[in-house]
Amino acid sequence: MTIILDINFVAFNQYLNSERIKLGRGKYGNTLGAKIKKQQTELVANCVKSQGIKPLPKGKYNVWFEWIKPNNRKDHDNISFSQKFIFDGLQDAGILEDDSPKFINSLIHTFELDKSQNYVSCIVHFLEVGKKLEINL
Repeated sequence: MTIILDINFVAFNQYLNSERIKLGRGKYGNTLGAKIKKQQTELVANCVKSQGIKPLPKGKYNVWFEWIKPNNRKDHDNISFSQKFIFDGLQDAGILEDDSPKFINSLIHTFELDKSQNYVSCIVHFLEVGKKLEINL
């Protein structure tokens, strides 16, 4: 299964900085980071719901994240951090049962440059463990 997420993902450094900014009142006010996590997770969930993607069959999967970026200004680990938002959004949308090792075997990240876009997006491929990857280009 392949899922196209045409979403402007937040980089880790941006998220980390937002974790330091408190919102609300009191000692335990939410951080801006919590708000960003919620927004990014909801964006993923809404994106897959709008595409009518069906839940993954029960099984264990290898996951390939194909990141598309507009330039080389951000390190790859800074970009791939958004896999957390993707997994949480897919669970919220009912596409993925869980992102624990019981269901996710391995993660692969590749990065492509596309200067025609001005944000980081992602294509996610799920391959059931034991099956061969076949991609028709």
